[in-house]
Amino acid sequence: MTKSIILAVALLAAGGFAMGWMAFGVRSHTAPAPAPPASATAAKKTPPVEVERRYVLRPEDIQADRETPAVAVDDQGHVVVAWASQTGDLERTIYLLRSSDGGTNFAPPVPWRKVPIYKFQSKSPGKTMTFSTHVLPRLTASAGALWLGWVEAVNGGPEVRYLVARSTDGGTTFAEPVSVHGDKAVRPGFTSLSTGADGTLCASWLDGRNQGQQPFLSLGNKAANMFATEELVFAGPDGKGICPCCDLAVARSTQGSTFVAFRNNDSGYRDIHISRSEPGEKATFAAPVPVTSEHWKFEGCPHDGPSLALSGDRLHLLWMDAHSGKNRVYAASSELPSLQFTPRELSPGSKGAQGHPKLIADSSGTLHAVWDESLDPAPVATVAGASAGGHGGHAHTAPLSGGGRAIMYASSQADGEFGPARALAPHAGAFQLNPALAVSPGGDVFVAWNELDTEGKQVVMVRLAPTEPNRR
Repeated sequence: MTKSIILAVALLAAGGFAMGWMAFGVRSHTAPAPAPPASATAAKKTPPVEVERRYVLRPEDIQADRETPAVAVDDQGHVVVAWASQTGDLERTIYLLRSSDGGTNFAPPVPWRKVPIYKFQSKSPGKTMTFSTHVLPRLTASAGALWLGWVEAVNGGPEVRYLVARSTDGGTTFAEPVSVHGDKAVRPGFTSLSTGADGTLCASWLDGRNQGQQPFLSLGNKAANMFATEELVFAGPDGKGICPCCDLAVARSTQGSTFVAFRNNDSGYRDIHISRSEPGEKATFAAPVPVTSEHWKFEGCPHDGPSLALSGDRLHLLWMDAHSGKNRVYAASSELPSLQFTPRELSPGSKGAQGHPKLIADSSGTLHAVWDESLDPAPVATVAGASAGGHGGHAHTAPLSGGGRAIMYASSQADGEFGPARALAPHAGAFQLNPALAVSPGGDVFVAWNELDTEGKQVVMVRLAPTEPNRR
């Protein structure tokens, strides 16, 4: 694959696609590009990168725009990174990268499971496009266990299932997987997997059983060997579904209230909403609440979902929005149970185009945020970022810049006010995309992402040095 094609794919990814790989190894790079401007205060408060690992991916993975890495760390210091790689025309393989010492040393990545994929066609006037299912590995951890979720086409056919497997030995072995849904699901995707504050496993996804893409949730027991019957979170305006290609986010309180965040599609307005279900045997969701009054009109799907985190009695969220004409990451929080939010830009001093935020709270209440951001200033988008391209009959946000993209990091105390941001490991001309985020009980922060440059694609994983009072 030529360097120009690789860069073209990277530009598409930066403009609203997710990316996804392999020939194992660590590759040398040009000297890192200077980080975007940051104050001396930022340098003092933002933890440096302690550990950095890079794994080269296969040329076949360069255009797998939905396959992104996942990362989790359990209470024993086992760190697991998962990603999917194209190992056959109708097959991807899940690879696992493991550490048993808190992320200082990692064993070589190992192939864990071959996953069949299903190819299908989407027809629109004058055009027929071929797509495939995506594996979408997801990881989460709780006391004594790690859970791995993925999407699999049964025997490579049209029956597609969202599966979850549990490990109690730091990801060395896993129990037999179970499906999080019944037999009515239609090509589940855009998934989320998280552990509630009460230990409940929360799996959510979009599927098209009712024609339009709608969000569903299923709750699993702590052994992850059984899931309750899935519940429809929101049918969408007029029952026609929501934004069809943005990942969901789920948080669950110690009292058993469950919150699902998603990007709605109401007459072309692509605003983030949150639905809530109260404690009980059945998760029945109330009508969704918008998190902002600033509406974003966009005839397309940005491929950029929200992220949720609970810290004490506050629910925090991040999301990308382009109502101002520029792709920016916004932050908001609300005391529970009110769900009244006041949005603000997470990093207003940054000039680049931003997207794909992830948020997590550590045991001290500190919030950690990551996102990807262009290294060139963000241009004012036309039609709030719309492009003429499409996927399944709809457009995406436009390619934003050719100068590269970096993973950014910022932290906040429980009040949700974030400090200055900095780039974690920028490289000249590289496009770093779609970060995943995890934090250990002791405050170690782990970030994984995809990175593309003219030489190809790789998975990158870093561990940040904890800052006081996080380290214990």
